[in-house]
Amino acid sequence: MAKKQREIRWTDEAWEEFFRILRFYDERNQSTRYSEKLEEMVWKKLATVRRLPEIGQFVVEENQRRVVVDRKFIILYEIEEDAIVVHVFRDGRRDTTN
Repeated sequence: MAKKQREIRWTDEAWEEFFRILRFYDERNQSTRYSEKLEEMVWKKLATVRRLPEIGQFVVEENQRRVVVDRKFIILYEIEEDAIVVHVFRDGRRDTTN
């Protein structure tokens, strides 16, 4: 019997940050072209994570796994029995020390 694929779930904070970043690029570029490309890359990466949940690098401090999209965006996620839960979506170039 084939194992049921986990669903992708986002925390409210991660979902809001994802769309905040998409809106930022829409406004900065005066076009939706890059944000649409970024959105597609994110969903492709999450499809891979869904199939191979342990593909992400384990981040001990966060007790989560990390994958990178387009060499600059970080997704931190947790593997649950029935879901992949996205806890963080952020621009990896952003200073998070403050």
